[in-house]
Amino acid sequence: MTAASSDTTVPTATPADQLIALVRDLTRSLRADIDSRLEPMGLSQAQWRPLLILHKAGGPLSQTELARQLDIEAPSLVRLLDRLAEKNWIERRSAPGDRRVRQVFLMPDSQQLIAQILPVVHEVKEQALAGLAAGEIAVCLQALEKIRDNLRVSSGES
Repeated sequence: MTAASSDTTVPTATPADQLIALVRDLTRSLRADIDSRLEPMGLSQAQWRPLLILHKAGGPLSQTELARQLDIEAPSLVRLLDRLAEKNWIERRSAPGDRRVRQVFLMPDSQQLIAQILPVVHEVKEQALAGLAAGEIAVCLQALEKIRDNLRVSSGES
């Protein structure tokens, strides 16, 4: 056996590897913390995330856009929207001018729920950023925006 074939050391992660892993872990940790706080209200991530995305949009989104923002496939979104519609939290309507496009609207019944979700999300964000100065946040934001923009260019997004 040669020395090269018997080497079982795992390569040390580079700072770039660590950064990408950390971004993924932060996203997962934020969602898990929010999930654990909303679970006593009977809400899961599958329920609160689309409601929050629609709320932040300030108006209806197409099912395609909502699926993109949730990072899920269309068939999964349809099942999720069916469940949210059954609770009277959302409604799907054909887009004016193009009946093939389905838009998703928040229903009045969802407003009280969103009013409960928002403070929890805010609290988790505040906790996550505790101890960071505004300048540190700005530098981090600038670096993450560059990473996002690099990925958009490489994938052909605008």
